[in-house]
Amino acid sequence: MTKFLHIAPLLALLTAACAALLTIGQADPTTTKKPTTIEPEERRPVLIYAMDPMCGWCYSFFPVVQQLRKDLAGRVEFHVMSAGLATGSRVVPIRRHAAHIKHATTAIERMTGAKFGQPFHALLEEGSYLNNSGPPSVALMVIKDLQPQAALDYGHRLQVSFFFDGVSLNDDETYLRLADEFEIGREEFMRRFKSDTYVQKAEQEFRDTRALGADGFPALVLVNNGRTQVVTTGYEAYASVSAKVNELL
Repeated sequence: MTKFLHIAPLLALLTAACAALLTIGQADPTTTKKPTTIEPEERRPVLIYAMDPMCGWCYSFFPVVQQLRKDLAGRVEFHVMSAGLATGSRVVPIRRHAAHIKHATTAIERMTGAKFGQPFHALLEEGSYLNNSGPPSVALMVIKDLQPQAALDYGHRLQVSFFFDGVSLNDDETYLRLADEFEIGREEFMRRFKSDTYVQKAEQEFRDTRALGADGFPALVLVNNGRTQVVTTGYEAYASVSAKVNELL
């Protein structure tokens, strides 16, 4: 069902989000602060992609969002927000969800064509990897400050590293390699990545994402003319998503 949140007319956006691990997840029903907002350039509509770096359905949804960004270039601003669903008491060894994840990967591959690499399946089979949305979400906050135009691609690159390459997102070396890939100085990236400031920014973004009104992830939320509207929750094919977004613009 379409949902609405009314916000002040000159405001536009809250900051990036979506599912924990491989499910279309639910955020913790905790008390939230008033969302951080930003004013879009020239007051264009803002399309928020709410996702989580540890979300398999979000991993598969990237091509849809990528095509939307291309098709709507110049008409809307795109922003990415992290949901932070694998945080707190949800930070557990991957073996705790292994059976569900195996079932979900099969469904995702069948429905979307996304592929999960053998290294990821090996990591899942071994079972000790600690699912934690915190570090990749903090890294995404750093990128949004240093290279905001690259945030969507960086978020997906994190997911490819995990779901296809089977690389730990709890290992600093992963982020150093990605800093090189995105031509960001290692020292500058790590200084921010390790700071309490960016941890707090990520935690605030988790709260802002919950305030968007989406109850599942990946989600798309449109901010236009002072109104925030959930467009989609969960995976949908491009044709369906595009039609919904264009109808609302």
